[in-house]
Amino acid sequence: MSYNILAQDLLEANPELYTHCPLEVLDWNCRCSLLLEEVQKWEPDILCLQEVQENHYHEQLYPVLSLMGYTCVFKRRTGTKTDGCATCYRRSCFSELSVTTLEFFRPEIELLDRHNVAIVLLLQPVVIQGSEAKAKGPSLCVANTHLLFNPRRGDVKLAQLAIMMAEIDSLVKSCKAKGEDCNLILCGDFNSVPRMPLYQLITTGELYFQGLPAWMVRLKHRKELPSIIPRKYLHASPTLVWNSCITFLGARDGFIHVCRISLFNHVCIHHVQQISGQEDLSQNTHCHRLYAPLWPSSLGITDSCQYLTVKDMLKSQKSGHCLKLWHSSFFLPPCNLDPWNMFQSFAFNFHSPHLLYWLFLCRKISVQP
Repeated sequence: MSYNILAQDLLEANPELYTHCPLEVLDWNCRCSLLLEEVQKWEPDILCLQEVQENHYHEQLYPVLSLMGYTCVFKRRTGTKTDGCATCYRRSCFSELSVTTLEFFRPEIELLDRHNVAIVLLLQPVVIQGSEAKAKGPSLCVANTHLLFNPRRGDVKLAQLAIMMAEIDSLVKSCKAKGEDCNLILCGDFNSVPRMPLYQLITTGELYFQGLPAWMVRLKHRKELPSIIPRKYLHASPTLVWNSCITFLGARDGFIHVCRISLFNHVCIHHVQQISGQEDLSQNTHCHRLYAPLWPSSLGITDSCQYLTVKDMLKSQKSGHCLKLWHSSFFLPPCNLDPWNMFQSFAFNFHSPHLLYWLFLCRKISVQP
């Protein structure tokens, strides 16, 4: 079972996002009661929660869940945020092999300047025989996260996802090195819907894309598109950054003709810079709404959350590009991106909903084993 339970602090800080909701469900005590009733009714072996407010976890959720027979792990978001993720498992069903809490914030890397977190558990299914718990079946990796909300920052979400996938890959490989199998459960609020590229990447392992304007990937050294060869894969401590490798082949006429971004360790993610998109409102107070929303209103995302900042539009115009480019650009034939062996991938932000439309029309092929 997995739920985003809506931290009350976030609700009260952004009331305009919930004007469509019945007033009674905006009260935390109501939601808490409904959640605990749901857990008691279905008795899930594993429970993953997002937007868990720290004081609510310690004062209300953990005491009750513990009495229900759950062992719980909580990780608060870094920075000043008061919420985080919680992963709970039934003690009668699992023994704990390892716990890893991940922080996505890296002050030295622009793409990782957000305070989201993740929890990755390695559990051993057990069966109780008398007073002893005996191992039963392969181990189980349970990952739980809440990725960045911003609907225009797929680049940040990709970087956060890379950190978690690298830790998952490490655990799976450590089990296989011992000759053991390891199953995987991936839960969380990914702030993505089935039609979005991030979701497609996770569920299919690959992503088709049309030809992309090269200026959408803004590099530190703008004069050249670098070709960075990935180093031999080396696993590092989860406290380090899981980096990206970019390979650009044959850029001409302002378009990327072949592009591949692979997620590897120790290969400079800072080469991938921010693509134009929504930033913190406190830093960019002047904005223009998108002429077509990226997210449907049924998700509770209001029009005021979908806009381009003046700062970003000026950057685009300064480089000789504007939104009209999308109406006249020639897009290349579909290219296939085979993003991972575990985690080779590609993600980008969309400067116009037209590119999203092109992406959705592209066909996917079968996942490679």
